Order: sequence, then structure tokens, then C-alpha cells
Amino acid sequence: MPLAAGLLSHPDIVSVSCAVQMAKGFRFHLIVTSSTALAEAAVDAIVLCVRNEQGSSPALRWLVRGIETRAGSSPVTFPDLVRLVLEPVLGQYPDSTLQGALVVVDATGARTEERAAWSDLFRRMNELRNEFVRALRSSFIMILPEPLEVEFAHVASDFWSIRSSAIHLSTELRPLAPSREREQERERSIAGFAPPTQELETRVRELREQVKKPPTEIAQAALAVALGQLADNLAERGSAGRALELTLDARELLEQLVISAPHRVDFQRDLSVSYERMGDLMLALGQGDPAKAFFEKSLLIRERLARSEPDRADFQRDLSVSYDRMGDLMRALGQGDQAKAFFEKDLQIAERLARSEPDRADFQQDLALSKIRIAMVRPHESMSHLESALQILLSLKQKGARLVNLDAQIEWVRVRVHSQANAEERSQ
Repeated sequence: MPLAAGLLSHPDIVSVSCAVQMAKGFRFHLIVTSSTALAEAAVDAIVLCVRNEQGSSPALRWLVRGIETRAGSSPVTFPDLVRLVLEPVLGQYPDSTLQGALVVVDATGARTEERAAWSDLFRRMNELRNEFVRALRSSFIMILPEPLEVEFAHVASDFWSIRSSAIHLSTELRPLAPSREREQERERSIAGFAPPTQELETRVRELREQVKKPPTEIAQAALAVALGQLADNLAERGSAGRALELTLDARELLEQLVISAPHRVDFQRDLSVSYERMGDLMLALGQGDPAKAFFEKSLLIRERLARSEPDRADFQRDLSVSYDRMGDLMRALGQGDQAKAFFEKDLQIAERLARSEPDRADFQQDLALSKIRIAMVRPHESMSHLESALQILLSLKQKGARLVNLDAQIEWVRVRVHSQANAEERSQ
């Protein structure tokens, strides 16, 4: 393992190894490299680091191994990837040996003609992310070449965002002498409370340098995604002005990409997200009219995408989000009839998606939230919609669904139902 030995002191490998040692339950690590040899060496180095610290090697389970898929005679298909990656975790007979092991998916052997299959896998992983995290109580390492990392960020942004760490390994391995700042960042990461902002700032700086070279669509798209993620992070921390600057940069990049590659629906989708982000920021800054203009731009793109591929659940869900945004804005502006029209369209999509995949907890939560919005604009039907929403949310809770704000939503609806019941009693 000469290459693995050379990685033993690499600070990012050490950081991942420490996280693997301390992990209790699911932890997701993303390694980006185009070299299958380096991917193998990185995993070997992580195993060696853990063994050196703990005295024994962790169990290692490869779901997909780049060196094996590269040697295959026929292209890997989406059903192949479902069989290799999803069924051992979420199938009828899950592989019990995965629990507590170091589980690895290495896509460095992927061919160009297999990109669509990997994209479909990423999309499905994103849809099943809550179930995946709940089922796999292990450290999960995904190793992707840069084009697939960009694809992963595009079609599986929710799954991508839950990673515990992300590292980029150059095919030209050089010894690294980490600065004190980098050491402090690693120590904070190991302690479990490193803020993601610094990591995102570093990623943006690296990608800005890449696009100064003869720019590629992949590099530009990756930069736009990173700018948007950093903007969201800063907006959550109250830095709306800086977030707006970054969002403007991302929007400009994406508008150029949509013009240069009109066939790339992922670029169009990302542009719709950028417009929506601009609308959110305008609202946060008290600029209602510009916010409406950006929400409408986002809506136009999403309506077009939903019409072009009506069976794409992600396009339908994006469209429902746009209807929700427009409904909230119209309601805030006192335009109740328009708000009602948008919320009704949102509810239609939510009902359709919930029926199409009744086991999708996030679709059921979306349906409950759509019913709550409708209750706000249909006062005579308010109680029935609120009770229906509460029943859905309580059912999700009973099934152990791990969804954002589920408990708070249940409590909020309970209060509204109780308040409305009291109001109806007083009016009689």
C-alpha cells in the first residue's frame, strides 16, 4: 500500500478517519477524485488510520468498486446500481453486515455513457434520503469523479447537503503541511461543531480559480451551485447583503449556461432555484415587487420543465414550491383570491405526488403543509383541512419519520384546531 501510506498524513484523510472512529450511526463522507487508484488508496489509508488508533481494522464493505466496474465489459445500468447500492440497504432483505461497517460506493470507474444511470441513482437516493439514513447505521463513503459530483449536487442536493465531510484529492499527490488555521478547522470538525461556512468559502475560492482557466460548463455549474449554497448559509446567519451578492454571481453564471447549453435541463432547474433564492432575499430586504418578479421568473421555468417531463417528480415538486411561494406573497400583499388560486394548484400537485408514492414521508409532509395553506384561504373549510393535515403528521410521527420540523408542525396544527374549535363553540 505505498500510495495509501503516502496518504496517512494527509489532513483530510486524517479528518475522515477520526470521524469514522467517533461515528455512532450514519455519517456521510464525500471524496472527489478521478483516479481509481487514488480512491482505493484513500479507503486503504482510512482503514489503516482507524486500525492504528483502535488496534483493529473496521469492517469494510464495497457496494460499488471502481476498479471492478471499470474492468466490466458492458455499461452499468440504473437497475444494476439499484441492485448494488439501494437493495442492500433498503431492500426486502437488507444486508445486515453493512451495519457498523465502513460502506463504500466508488464511482471512479464510471464511463461517460453511464452518467445517466448514476444520475438516476443519485436522484433516487435523494428521494429516499430519510429512509437511507435511518436504515444504514454506518459510515458511508461515496467517491465520485468531479463530473459526477456536480451531477450529484444538482439532482440530489438534499442528500449532498447532509455529508459530514467533503474532500478533493488531486491525482498529483503532494505532501501537505497544514497551517495552524487548517489544524484548528480539523479539530473543530472532529469535535462536531465546525460551521460549514468556512468550508463553503474555501470551495468557492477554489472553483473561482478553476473558471479563470479556459472555462468548462462543469466548472461553471459547480461554481454556481457552491455560490448558492454559501448564499443560503450566509442568509441563515443574517448576512443577507453578502448572500445577495453571491446569488447575483450564481444567477449570472447560470443564465450564461442556459444560453450556451439550452438542452441541459439541470442548468434550467438550477436557474429557477437561483431566481427563487433572489426572491427570498428581496423579501428579507423588504422589496416586495422585485421579489414577485423573481418568483415569477422561477415559476415560468418550472412550469415549462414540468410540462416537458410530467413524470419527473422533482420537477412537479419544484413547481409546487413555486406555487407555494407565490401564494404566500399574494396573501402577504392582501390579494386573497390570487393566493387561493396558487395554493389550490400547490395542493393538486401535493395530492398527486402523495398518491403516486404513498411511502414517501416527505411527499406526505408536503401534502399536510399544502392542506394547512388551503385552510388559511378557505375559512369555511378550514377545520376539515387542518384536521386532515394533523392526521397525516401524526401518522408520520407514529411511523418514526425523521422529518424537519415535524414536531413543531404537529404542535402548531393542534393549537390551530383547538383555537378554531373554541371559536366555533362561542359563535353558536
